[in-house]
Amino acid sequence: MPVLKPVKGHFFVKWLSAKFYDAASQLECYSCEWFFTEGRIRRLMERRRCDGLVLTDIKKPVAYVLFRRHLHGGQKMVHLINLVVHPDYRRQGLGTILVSQAKARMRHHGFSKMIASVRESNIAMHLFLQKNGFVATNVLKDFYVDEYPDCVERETAYGFLYRERNDE
Repeated sequence: MPVLKPVKGHFFVKWLSAKFYDAASQLECYSCEWFFTEGRIRRLMERRRCDGLVLTDIKKPVAYVLFRRHLHGGQKMVHLINLVVHPDYRRQGLGTILVSQAKARMRHHGFSKMIASVRESNIAMHLFLQKNGFVATNVLKDFYVDEYPDCVERETAYGFLYRERNDE
């Protein structure tokens, strides 16, 4: 087994494998009310071209990211599906580490664009993506549909795009 080197202090980036699905799901409880369950994470990871990374504080998972390589309109791009950092570990650059690692894997596979869809109400994520080189490119009206026992709520999303500088 290879020796892992920390990416920052005592933080390590590892592939999101089945042994981390439950811990990733537990992190979701801190993100918002529309969180990914362990089953949903498992189903996403079983899909072709879907990858995930987990960032651990020694052994304890504190953040994770899900992303998928695919063709969109004939273009090769990566879809940033989800990113969650435990509240006690936010504003330490850990989300940026995970996004940078996802970008490196994107380049490794010959992709030069990454997209993300973010709820209109998630201003913190809007600012985070902009800080990490993403640009808001479109508005997706009623993109998210949340069904509750007594009502259905819809929320607009913003589409974000990251493009490698050398990509035309």
